[in-house]
Amino acid sequence: MKWLGILGLLALSECIVIMPLTKTKTMREVLRERNLLNNFLEEQANRLSDDSASDPKLSTHPLRNALDMVYVGNITIGTPPQKFQVVFDTGSSDLWVPSVLCSNQFCSSHVLFRHLESSTFRPTQKTFSIEYGSGRMKGVVARDTVRIGDLVSTDQQFGLSLEHSGFKGMPFDGVLGLNYPNFSFTGGTPIFDNLKNQGAIPEPVLAFYLSKSKLEGSVVMFGGVDKSYYQGALNWVPLIQAGDWRVHMDRISMKRQVVACSGGCEAIVDTGTSLIHGPRRLINKILRFIGAMPRGSKHYVSCSAVNDLPSIIFTINGINYPVPAQAYTIKDSTGDCYIFFKQIRASRSTETWILSDIFLRQYFSVFDRGNDRIGLAQALLLCFLCHIFRERIPLMKVKTVRNILSEKIMLNNFLKEHAYRLSQISSRGSNITIPLLRNIMEMVYVGNITIGTPPQEFQVLFDTGSSDLWVPSIFCTSRFCSSHALFRHLESSTFRPTQETISLIYGSGRMKGIVALDTVRIGDLVSTDQRFGLSVEQSGFEGWPFDGVLGLNYPNLSFTGGIPILDNLKNQGAISELVFAFYLSKSKPEGSVVMFGGVDKSYYQGALNWVPLIQAGHWRVHMDRISLKRHIIACNGGCEAIVDTGTSLILGPGKLVDNILRLIGATPRGSEHYVSCSVVNTLPSIDFTINGINYPLPAQAYTMKDSTGDCYIFFKQIPVSRSTETWILGDVFLRQYFSVFDRGNDRIGLAQAV
Repeated sequence: MKWLGILGLLALSECIVIMPLTKTKTMREVLRERNLLNNFLEEQANRLSDDSASDPKLSTHPLRNALDMVYVGNITIGTPPQKFQVVFDTGSSDLWVPSVLCSNQFCSSHVLFRHLESSTFRPTQKTFSIEYGSGRMKGVVARDTVRIGDLVSTDQQFGLSLEHSGFKGMPFDGVLGLNYPNFSFTGGTPIFDNLKNQGAIPEPVLAFYLSKSKLEGSVVMFGGVDKSYYQGALNWVPLIQAGDWRVHMDRISMKRQVVACSGGCEAIVDTGTSLIHGPRRLINKILRFIGAMPRGSKHYVSCSAVNDLPSIIFTINGINYPVPAQAYTIKDSTGDCYIFFKQIRASRSTETWILSDIFLRQYFSVFDRGNDRIGLAQALLLCFLCHIFRERIPLMKVKTVRNILSEKIMLNNFLKEHAYRLSQISSRGSNITIPLLRNIMEMVYVGNITIGTPPQEFQVLFDTGSSDLWVPSIFCTSRFCSSHALFRHLESSTFRPTQETISLIYGSGRMKGIVALDTVRIGDLVSTDQRFGLSVEQSGFEGWPFDGVLGLNYPNLSFTGGIPILDNLKNQGAISELVFAFYLSKSKPEGSVVMFGGVDKSYYQGALNWVPLIQAGHWRVHMDRISLKRHIIACNGGCEAIVDTGTSLILGPGKLVDNILRLIGATPRGSEHYVSCSVVNTLPSIDFTINGINYPLPAQAYTMKDSTGDCYIFFKQIPVSRSTETWILGDVFLRQYFSVFDRGNDRIGLAQAV
C-alpha cells in the first residue's frame, strides 16, 4: 500500500458480506488541502452508524466521502464495539488503528482505541513498525474482537499505533490489510484468514467494486462474488507465487506501440494505492508520450486535451485492459489535469508495476486465496450518470431540424397516422446498401438502425453535419425520452461501457450523456464494437420525431472521441468504398434513401458534378454566388457552403438572409417569415452557383404551407457569427439535388434528383 488512495466494495449471495466503501482523494491532495480537511473533520465529528441489510445474511453500512479523497469503510473493535473508518488494502496484511496512548498530531483528529473500555481486550508483549511510501508508524500488538458488518473475528491480533510521521491529514483512522499472512508485521493471523478459520465466510475469496465519481456504491465482498457488479466472464490470472497479489503482465501499450513491460513484467494489484506506479524511466516515457509537463513533483496536461489522449492498455494473461485518459487524469485545484502515474520509489531487480484504484475502477476484481489467483472483469457502470456533468467543449451545430417545432400539433397527428417502422432493403445486384428513410412533413428524414445483441431498434437522423451516433439511455428522465425508444444496456450481451462522457449543443437544444460500445446495424451493414453516445439528459428537444442522430461527418468532428460508424464500416469490410449518398423525396413519406458504399444511378439524371471540399475534414465547399432574377443577392465574390442533411432550412448571414426575405416579399411573424400561398407560383427561383454550375431552387421548394394557411419561408439566419460568409444548404436544397459524399476523394457530387 502506498497511501495514495483507497477503495470500497460489497458482497452478496448466500454467505457473502457486503461492505460499502467511500471514495476519497490521493494522499498528496489530502495533504495539500489539510486545512480544509481539518475544518471538515471538526464539523463532521459524528461517526457513521451501521445499518444491517434486510437479509440477515448480509451486512451493509453507510459510508462517507471525505472530500472525495479516499475510499473508507467501517469496522468495530472491542466489547462494547468502538467504531473506526479504515482502508481495505490488498497491499498489506495487518489491521491497525490509533491507540488512546498516541499523542502526535495525526491522532488528535482521529478516533482512538480505548483499550480499558473493552472487556475482550488482551495485550501482548510485542511491538511492530511499518513504513509506507508517505510515512511510518510504530505501535504495540494486541488482541480483541473485530467486526466487519456481521462478520466477527474473535481474539483477532491487531496493531495499536503510538507514533506516526508523514500521515498528517489522512481521512481515515487505520488500515485493514487483506494480503497473505507472510506480509504481516504484527506476526499473527490476518483477519481474513481468521474469518475463514472461524467459519464466518465459506470461501477465502474477496472482491472489490469501485464506483466512479460517485460517493456511494463502492463495495468489498467477503466469501464470494456478486455477479451483478460486472459483465462478461471473469478472466482468471494465476499469481506468480502464492503469498502476494502479484501477477505476470505481458505488456503495456498505447496507440498499438509497446511503451513498457516489453517482454513481460510483474504487476501488483493494490487497492491501497491511488496512482499507477512503475519504474522511473518507463513512467517518464509514458508522460512524454502523452505530452505531460512537470510541475513540482507532478505532471500535468491541459484538461481541454484529455479527450484526445490515448488509452493505456495493460495486457494481462493475453487479455487487454484499456484505461482511458479520463480515468488516468483528474482536474485539480489549479484547473489543469494531473496525471495518475508515478515512479516506484524503491528500486527493484524485476520490472514491477502497481495497478491501483485507477485500474480497479475500470475492472471488477476478485482475490481468490483458495486458488492463488486474481479475477478481472469489466465493471458495470452502476454509477451510470456520475460523469455526465464534467466539463466538455460543446458542438456548435446550427439549427438542426428545428424549423417546424412551432407546428408540432400537426406533426404529432402525422406521426400517429404513420406509426409504422421502416424496413431496410439492399440494392439488387450491387454492393450498395440502401436503407429507406421517411420524410416527416418536409422537416426531417429518419431511418431505422439497431443497437445491441439482441438488436434494439431506433429511428435516427442521418446527419452530415456531425460525426457522432447517439440514442437515449434507459436512465434518461427528460421529457424527450418519455416518448422515444430508450436503449436498455443490460439487455445487450455485446454492450461495453466507458468512463467517458459526451455533451452536444445544437441550435434547438442540448444533450449530455456517456460513451459506450456495442454492435450497430444499418440494414445489412454491421459495425461491431461501435462507439456511440447514450444520452441521459436533454433540453429543448420536445417534439422531435426521431430517437437519436447518426453523424456522417469526418472523424475530427467527433465528440465521443472514437471512430465514427462510416469509418468502422469501411475498416471492418462492410462497405467497399468510403462513399454514401442521399435521395430525399418531395412531399411524400416514402421513397427517400441513404446509400452506403456506392451510388445507385437510378436516383438522378444527367452527370454528377463533383465539387472538391475546401479542406478534408468537413463537408464544406466553395460557392460562387447566390442570385435571383440574374442579380447577385449574396455570396458576391464567393463564399463557403456546408452541405448538411441534418438541417431543414437554408441558413446564412443575418443581413443577407433579411435581404432575400425582402426581395421575395416575406413578412415577419414571430421568429418566422411568411408569404401568402397564393403568390408562391409567381415567386422567382433562387440560384446557387457551385463550381460553375447553377443549382436553381424554385419557390415551391423554399416555401411550405403551415397550419395557419400561409406559406413559411425556409430561409433563416445562422445563429452564430462567422468570420467568413457561410451558408448551410439543408434539406430544402437536397430535395432538389441527389448528393454524393465521397470521403475517399474529399468531394461532394451533385445531380438533378429524379
